[in-house]
Amino acid sequence: TTTGAMVTDCDTAETILRNIGGAAVRSSDANMFMALLAIYKVGVLVNNLADSSPDDGTLDPAFHACSMSAANQALAGSALWELNSSLSQLTGSTFFSAISTGMTALCTALSGLATNENFCAATDPKALSANQLKGVMTSIKEGSAFGVDECGGGQSVVTCNCP
Repeated sequence: TTTGAMVTDCDTAETILRNIGGAAVRSSDANMFMALLAIYKVGVLVNNLADSSPDDGTLDPAFHACSMSAANQALAGSALWELNSSLSQLTGSTFFSAISTGMTALCTALSGLATNENFCAATDPKALSANQLKGVMTSIKEGSAFGVDECGGGQSVVTCNCP
């Protein structure tokens, strides 16, 4: 499918960037590209899963972020982890600094949940725990930072999370 090819292309680009090194050793340009790539990849995944019938920009009633397949959780988790890692190195950019502030608030809120779902604290994006993957799904579900606002009303992860 087109979505499959788009995700594969994102994975290829991520691999090339990861081969340069971690966010701390990559150039600002490489980290900017990784951040934008991560946003794009999550957007492709969520659009495919949450707005598929028809593709009209409206959340499908059948979509539930908490029910994403393990493969999609891993793809989204890796992308969101890379986004956070790259943003942490882009403090000099006003544009990325604003996104980073939102991401930091999101990760802090995830840490405050009873099961500590903060995927940002992980050291390996390919080895997120079950609770960290739940945090990824919650990040997609919530509506105050980056999510699709599945609960409505712009609720944060405190009130709009995956059980």
